[in-house]
This record gives sequence, C-alpha cells and structure tokens, in this order.
Amino acid sequence: MQIGWCTLNCRFNQEEGVGDTPDSYAYDGNRVRKWNVTTTNYGKSWAAGDIVSCMIDLDEGTITFCLNGQSLGTAFSNIKMGPGVAYFPAISLSFKESVAFNFGSRYLPLQDPPTADLNKANRLLGYIKTVLSTSIDTQVHLIHLPCSCLSKVNIGYHLMLASNSKLLLSPTSFSVFQDFEVNECLKQLMMSLLRAYRFSPIIPDLGFQIHYLRLTTAILRHEKSRKYLLSNVATFDVLRSVVFFYIKTPLRVKEAGLEELIPTTWWPTRFDKEGKDEKDLRHETAEERLRRRAYERGCQRLKKRIEVVEELQVQILRLMLNNKDKGTGEASRYIFLNKFRKFLQENASNRGNPTVLCPPEYMVCFMHRLITAVRSYWDEGKRKSAGAISSEEAYVPPQVFYNGKVDYFDLQRLGGLLSHLKKTLKDDLASKANIIIDPAEIQAASMDDLDEDEESGAAQVKLLWRWLADANLLNMSFTFEGSHGNDGLLLGRPLEEPDQPITEKSLLEILDGIVMMYNLSVHQQLGKMVVVSDDVHEYAVALKDTEEKIARCPGRRPDILEELQKSQKVFAEKLNHLSRRLAWINATIYSKEKMLDVYWLLRVCIRTIEHADNTGSLFAFNPEFYLNVAMNSYSALKNYFSPSNSMEELPGDHSINVQAKKKKHW
Repeated sequence: MQIGWCTLNCRFNQEEGVGDTPDSYAYDGNRVRKWNVTTTNYGKSWAAGDIVSCMIDLDEGTITFCLNGQSLGTAFSNIKMGPGVAYFPAISLSFKESVAFNFGSRYLPLQDPPTADLNKANRLLGYIKTVLSTSIDTQVHLIHLPCSCLSKVNIGYHLMLASNSKLLLSPTSFSVFQDFEVNECLKQLMMSLLRAYRFSPIIPDLGFQIHYLRLTTAILRHEKSRKYLLSNVATFDVLRSVVFFYIKTPLRVKEAGLEELIPTTWWPTRFDKEGKDEKDLRHETAEERLRRRAYERGCQRLKKRIEVVEELQVQILRLMLNNKDKGTGEASRYIFLNKFRKFLQENASNRGNPTVLCPPEYMVCFMHRLITAVRSYWDEGKRKSAGAISSEEAYVPPQVFYNGKVDYFDLQRLGGLLSHLKKTLKDDLASKANIIIDPAEIQAASMDDLDEDEESGAAQVKLLWRWLADANLLNMSFTFEGSHGNDGLLLGRPLEEPDQPITEKSLLEILDGIVMMYNLSVHQQLGKMVVVSDDVHEYAVALKDTEEKIARCPGRRPDILEELQKSQKVFAEKLNHLSRRLAWINATIYSKEKMLDVYWLLRVCIRTIEHADNTGSLFAFNPEFYLNVAMNSYSALKNYFSPSNSMEELPGDHSINVQAKKKKHW
C-alpha cells in the first residue's frame, strides 16, 4: 500500500502506482519507505487500525506524513508547483487491502499510541522472563512478540532460540497462560507474519522472506499451535496461508537487487529467417559467449537463493500434511485437507468473480510446493508398504470418482452430470462397485442426453490420445477400437486395480486437488507470464534492426543518426531491465524443476484416464478436467517452458505409435 499525493499528469497501471511516477509522492508503512520514482527509508511501520495523515504545504513545497498523530518528518521538499499544477489525494492498494478515507466529513480523532498498555506489557514480559529464567538453560534466549500485539491481550507469548539455533515454542507458555490467551497471541502473531511476508521488500539475499518463513516453521513445529492455526478459519485458512508459498515477482529491478545479482545482461542477437531465436550457438562471437555465460552464472546465483525460500515453503507444507499427530485429536493433514477442498470449491464456483479467487500467481507457486510435499510423503509411504507404488507411477484410482467420498461440487463428468449418471448407471455401480444408490438421490434425466454426453466423452478421449500421439510424447502403443463394456477405448490397458491401496487415501485426495488447481488457473497464469519472454524477443529484434540501420546510415544525415542512437539506447535499457526480470521469472516459474512438475502432472492425468477406462461404463464418472489438464499441460511443456528448457530434456523416450481404427460407441 502506497498513500500520498499526485497530479493530473500521473498515469497509473498495474505496475506503477502512487510514488512510481515523477509527479506523485507516497509513503509505504509496510516497507517503511517513501516513494517518488526512487525510494529511500522513511517513517515507521504501520499496522491495521493505524491512522495516517497526509499533509501538503503548497507554500513551502513540502509533503509530510503523520502516523497516529505523530509527525514522521518532512518526506519530500521542493515538489513541483506553479500554474496548472494541482495535487489530489491518491493511494495504491494490493489484493484484499482496504482503507477508510476521511476528508473532513466526519470527526475522527487522531489515534494516540497505547503508551500505558505498552508499558504494562513490557513490565509483564519482564516478570515472565524472570520466572522462566529459573528453569531454563542460560544459553536459551527469549524472543517476545512486538508490544503492539501483546497490548491487545495483555499477556506475553514468546519463542525460544535454543543453543542449537532451532526455533521452538516454549512448552512453559502453555502452563503459564490459559488456552484462550495463547490462542489470541498465536492469532495475532500469525497475522503479523502473513502481512510481513507479503509486504516485505525483495532484497538480493531474500533475507526478510527467509526470516518470516523460519519463524512460521518454528511455530508450526509445535503440534498444539499447528492444530489451532489450521483449525482457526479466521487466521489460517488455506487462502491466507497461500501467501506463504508465493514468491512475488519484483516490479522494479533495482528494488530487488537484481543488478547486483546479475551485473551482466544478455539476450539473443541472432535470428533465423522466420525471426525466431537461433539456438545454434556455434556462430556466436567470443564477446557474446562471455556475456551469455556471465548472465547464466548470475541466473544460477538467483536460482539458488530462491531455492532456499522454496525449501522453507515445502517444510511448512510438510508440517501441515503431518498425519502422525493424532494423539490430541484429528491429524493436521485431515484438518488441512478439509480446508483445501473448501478452497478448491470456492475457486471453482467463483471463477467469474476475481475478487474472491486466489490470485493465479499465488496458485502457481502453491501448486509446485504442494507437489513436492505430496511426492515426498508418497515415496515415504512406498518405503514402508510393499503394496504401495512410487510417486513416479502415481495416479488417481477410478473408485475416487464414483464412490461418493470426494466432493466434486457439480463439476462436469465425461458422461454428464453426476445425478444423471447415478440414475442411468445405477445397475453398473451395484454390480461392478457394490455401490447402491438411494432412489431418493436419483433425479429424472433423459437417456438421450446421456448417450450424447457419453459419445462426446469418448470422442474427447480419442482426441486426446491422437493428439498426444502426434506430439510424439508418450512411450506407449494404443489402438482405438472395441466397445467400452469389455475392451475399453484403449488396448494394452492397465491391470485390474490392486486390492491394496496404492498410497494413503488422503494423499490421493490432495493429488486430485492438485490436478484441479492446474485446471482452475495455473495453466492460464503460465501462459500469461510468457509475455516477458516475448517482449525480450521483440526488443532484441528491434535493437538488432536499429543497429543495422545505424551501420547503413549515411554520414550526411546526422539528424537521422541521432534519432537512431536514441532508439538504440532505449531498446538496450529496456532489454537490460527485461533480461533481469526474465531471469527471476525463469527461476520461479519456468525452471527445469517446475517443468518436471508439470510433466509429472501430465503423466498422472494420463495414467488416471487409462485406469478409469478399465472400469467399463463407469468411465463416464471421470471428471472432465482430467482431460483438460492432460492437453493443457502438454501445451505448456511445448510452448511455455522453451527456450529456457526443452521437452527433449524430459526423461524417457517420447515416441508413440498409434493406429486409428473404426470408431465405435461405448
């Protein structure tokens, strides 16, 4: 959030707000900085409920801000003034931020700092520290919450930094304080960490993000605290906790320190006849090779720092997915799973209302961290159970789609609506799956409509396999023929479903949710971020064209030469900025590891469809989004991850031989 003043000359967009243009001035209490194109430290940190006063003196040409009635000092001087210059209050907000303005229509006294409450909280902390110091090692140091949090509940809740450098919650806290007091402090602490992580500035070593994630990990390691936070909808629902799994893309290269991490920039300078980047590097000059390698080293430095953040994010998810802590009630994983399915339902049912949806850029990061955490637990289960399969062979068994234990909240199935399928396939459910449908659940439906939906679903599956065959992606050989009653759509089908579960049911349900996440918004976001790579290509082509024109420019036309050189400078500066930003995007979104995640998800969908086909007519219960994800994930692998990564680098032989024969209905 940036609040301040602007003139009519300001033109704002999604990337530039108040303080980012020459004629606008802003104060940001989250990052404790002031903004006027460039930024410097200023003021104090604000919190929810604080009152910010914005004052402009057009006689002296200064702008000053106050926080809760206390002046923060002059922020800007010598601001632009004169005829035709008028200033207006302005603010830039991020997702789900809100403010209340007061332009004098109502009385709103300035809020004085709660000095008395803060003194009481500090005194109480001193008493607690004295008591606890008698029973703990002298090497243990207390870290207490900010007093602004403590003053609300007038208690002290603290963390201990043990001599082994691991952050742990003090067990003594739960014996000294009552549950409602500890819970209130947990609530305030977690909300503060969420805000701090979300709005912390991006610095080269990502130190702020790492610090807040480590604190969060320390809290979640404590079982009682973890379960309270997971159960409390108001403070730690999935939508809010998704913030912890997002690594935001810097809008300003200087702010993120990318110039320090990547001092040398590079972009393609050779293009083929079609205008595409030339991948053959044998013709590059020695200077171009040095620049490219220096740029790649900078990208690797950036990637390693981002990987530290990603590893902490995975640790947080692994703690949430713990299913061994059943001693004090429901395991953490099942609490998380209930929230996760609700999160999916809200995003699936409100796809046309972006104000209530999880932002797509958050969803992308959340999906990748969740894949890593789920696969680690999946493979741990494989090592403990002989009947389980590894995550490399993961799929969702077809029973999940028709046994009624997983809610798909009216999402389309391949055979039509669920109520329609229950009516028309009730006999097959009874004979093949031993599932008896209550007559009260069966709604009137037209058999003709079902036949049409079934044929459409079968056609979609056939289209999928032919499409993947043309893409030379899979090392499989299929022939389309037969009826769905015995042979199914595919020959060489998998064996019957094993009697023993392939993994824990909770992991299957989370895996099913991951596929749904990709369908909801991840694929769309992957396509959206490609625009940065496209911009680099366009500016590189424009720069090369300009340089060629400069070389051909006659000496008698210095005016043309001057204009061309100005264009050359603009294109080069833009490419310097975009190449560094692209390095960030490639590390967080289009890295090889992220590509392997999408490839793994593609294979999960294909195996799931294969096994569902083995169920005969019950194949109609398969959710339609599995087909969508299979096709879209392949499209992403082919079109979005290159040229930084190539499909040729994916593991396995990507050849396929498919023979299309005469189509038959199910």
